Amino acid sequence: MRTLTRIFSSKWLLPALMAVLAIAWVFPLTSWAAVDPNAPINSIMDLATRYQEGLSRPMIPEFSLFLPFWLQVGISVIAIVGIIILFAIFRNVPVAIMSITILLMIRYLAWRTMETLQFQTSESTILGYIIYGAEVLSFVTMLLGYFQMVGNKNHKAIPKNELAQKLGGSLPSVDVYLCTYNEPVNVIYRSLVGCKAMDYANKQVYLLDDGDRAEMKELADNLGVNYISRDNNDHAKAGNMNNAMPQTQGEYIAIFDADHVPAQSYLNEVMGFFDNDKMAFVQTPQHFYTSDPFQRNLVSEDVMNNEQDLFFHIIEPGNDYWDAAFFAGSGATFRRSALEDIGGFAIETITEDVHTGLRLHSNGWKALYYDKDLSAGMAQDNFSDFVKQRVRWGRGMAQILFFDNPWLVKGLTLAQRICYFSGIWYFFFGFARIIFLVAPLAYLFFGLKPIDAGIFEILTFFLPAFIASTYGYTLLSKGLRHTFWAEVYETATCVYMFQTNVLTLLFPWHAKFRVTPKEGMNDGMSFNWMIVFPQIVLGILIAFGLGFAIIRGIVDTASLGGIFTNVFWSLYNLALIIGAVYVAQERPQFRLSPRIFRQVRCELRLLDDTIAVGYTTNVSESGLAVVFDQPIPVSGTLSIKLLDWDLDELSVFQVQAVRSSRDENGRFYVGFRVVNRTDEQHQALVRHMFGDERVWARSHNHTSTLAAFSKWLGTPLRMMTAKEEASRRRTLRVRQNLPCTVNFRGQDIQGFSDQVSETGIAVVIKDGANELTVGDTVTVTIQWPAPGSTDGDSPSQQQGEQQTLNAEIKRRVPLGGGQTLFGMNFADITKEERLKVIRYLYQEAEDVVRVAPVVSMQVNANLEGPNNIHMDGVTQEISEMGAVIRLRNSSNNIRLNDRLTVTFDWTNGEQSTYQAVIKDIAEQPDGSPGLVLVYFKDVDLRSLDLLSRQLHLPAA
Repeated sequence: MRTLTRIFSSKWLLPALMAVLAIAWVFPLTSWAAVDPNAPINSIMDLATRYQEGLSRPMIPEFSLFLPFWLQVGISVIAIVGIIILFAIFRNVPVAIMSITILLMIRYLAWRTMETLQFQTSESTILGYIIYGAEVLSFVTMLLGYFQMVGNKNHKAIPKNELAQKLGGSLPSVDVYLCTYNEPVNVIYRSLVGCKAMDYANKQVYLLDDGDRAEMKELADNLGVNYISRDNNDHAKAGNMNNAMPQTQGEYIAIFDADHVPAQSYLNEVMGFFDNDKMAFVQTPQHFYTSDPFQRNLVSEDVMNNEQDLFFHIIEPGNDYWDAAFFAGSGATFRRSALEDIGGFAIETITEDVHTGLRLHSNGWKALYYDKDLSAGMAQDNFSDFVKQRVRWGRGMAQILFFDNPWLVKGLTLAQRICYFSGIWYFFFGFARIIFLVAPLAYLFFGLKPIDAGIFEILTFFLPAFIASTYGYTLLSKGLRHTFWAEVYETATCVYMFQTNVLTLLFPWHAKFRVTPKEGMNDGMSFNWMIVFPQIVLGILIAFGLGFAIIRGIVDTASLGGIFTNVFWSLYNLALIIGAVYVAQERPQFRLSPRIFRQVRCELRLLDDTIAVGYTTNVSESGLAVVFDQPIPVSGTLSIKLLDWDLDELSVFQVQAVRSSRDENGRFYVGFRVVNRTDEQHQALVRHMFGDERVWARSHNHTSTLAAFSKWLGTPLRMMTAKEEASRRRTLRVRQNLPCTVNFRGQDIQGFSDQVSETGIAVVIKDGANELTVGDTVTVTIQWPAPGSTDGDSPSQQQGEQQTLNAEIKRRVPLGGGQTLFGMNFADITKEERLKVIRYLYQEAEDVVRVAPVVSMQVNANLEGPNNIHMDGVTQEISEMGAVIRLRNSSNNIRLNDRLTVTFDWTNGEQSTYQAVIKDIAEQPDGSPGLVLVYFKDVDLRSLDLLSRQLHLPAA
């Protein structure tokens, strides 16, 4: 009874019902062939009649695979029970989904085999068997892929403080290899800084320069890392690493590509897995912090993941489940003795990574895949580079068949052989994809029927299999990829993969390793039509074929079923081709330094020494964007401090605002450029960008197939309207209506301000506007309102101080009604003058600093003030801006806005004292000591640092 309850619980019911529904379609009882293929279909009623007559057709012939009714029912019941048992064993939905999809595909292929391979002409026979072969190849690919998706071990790293004990009492030595050939200096710089910053004491960083470049040697010397080069490039990356091994002595070797930056925690996370003496290597995912060509050029970052996410977060964990984790080239750490056991990295193929892993597995070594993003690199700059990289992978994987065929090499388990063969087999998708793209044209142009079936049979057998495989693929990939986008990828590269497969099978030893370029910039919009020329030609042919189909449908109504099937097939192919062609439209990339979206606590010191607290929204090597809860003055050169508690690092930079904006919730966003940046500050920015691995864990999208397809439909419009980020205003403009006098060549011209900022003013003038033009230098006198008065729409507001400033007219805009708006920038403004402008613009924000995270923490506090006030209490909440204190002994002498001295006794024995002002007082209903809210005043940066560390790093 308990078992039945578990089966029909909410977790089990859906898979069980899906299995019953699927099996009901597995063995049909009747042939749905058309009754009279020559009978015309002129209405919906004719269509319904043909469908009904098809249901009454006699049983399928005896030579068919389909069995008597009672045996079919028995097989169906056994299949249902089998699926439920599999689901109970593995305890996850993927197994049930795989089973349903495989059964429906077997049903479809059985029908194709027994009922659709009869042809009337030799041309149809040849074409029909080619298409049938492509379908079988695709089915085998699906089965192999499902085998790799079936499980996940979900390894957990050991805590950092247990690492040394786990590895024998001390931390073993690790050599960190950063491999480069021709990548630019700025890319290598980021990666070297990240390698140096890894939180692991016993490590040595090596720059392996296969380009033997003087600038690389200088970079290594400046950053204090080791440099190794060689006088040849034999065997490319594998040869480069083999050359370095005799020159280094670490017990372990961590490998990163030139553009991959490791997180601080990388070595601490992976080294604990080497407590197994047979563990050869630990592989981690490769995350990409820049958009790949598909994401970028299709403007679809929100519904498309990086093309490699499926492999690193679905396929590789599945390989690991079968003890067949692949070495993926970067983000892997090796046991040196394991590499020495196989003679170093494999040099026979241009995919040295997978080949090396295969040899280690065949020699009895273990490998582990740790599915946590601990490093980040750059995706391909453009579609052409994407194609070149995939072609290289395809050729290298095919080469493995000739050097270490996984079915023939000794030492592998059956599961490992399947996983490695699946990795190789996938790259032969070009054969099937080209066939599927071309096949419907044979019918549209020449009337050839490659599938001997009617539309009802196709809908009955093909449609369930298609739907199951489409949605099953999305569910199994956990939303990281959808069938449609997967087929767009294949369509975009199939011609080149087909060519590569043929050449590799004919000439397996002729291949050259080519490094994928990583520059990070494209100067402008461009269309690489040569790379998609085959797809363009095929798209034109399909368009003509659809025209032929319309004409044929009008002339030959008896063929509407075949026309409908092939038109639908062609339209789907056309959608894939359009997606492939879209991606060749390269969007410009102007950023040399990428932006990493991180929230880091920061403190901005303003011109009047006020401290404003906010959070970064993104950080780059040249600047950062910060959000504040209220507008603040940001003109001039300011000091900003990043309090990165996640990395336990504090950094100070000089910055200037380059843009500002305000959202509908009143939050104030400011983009800052770092000025006077030193090399130490540059390295600090890189650490803030890449040091925290949790940034990458939140970056994977999980969307639906429908959302992905809908996004594709809007791609042309997005591509036409998408623009690179434009420069916005450096400082916030405040709309104020103030009397102004503009003096030009001794003549006073009256007007009113429309908007005012820290750097300029917009003045509306009616009489005398013709005297002024763009470029004129003027003086403008602003009539500020009296402190505490409210801004109005007329000059009748209470008047305060006047301020006269030099200005230059930058724009002139006629408004109608004889009025003209002049935009002016203040010229030669002093710090005192700017502070006066700031004071009037932001006078409502008396205490600029209001933004601070509140920490619930009990700390003993002593309060002393005038009139012999002495109280003690304990904090209820505390932040960098103030505290809520529950008093142990109350005083009737305290008042709002009283100044106090507050001393905190921290739990680590330290004390700190701050000047504060009382902002609120509350008595408890039961008469117990009251609560007081105090704001800290005149806190310098050093004191604020100490306070922040006590709040956020209490154990430090």
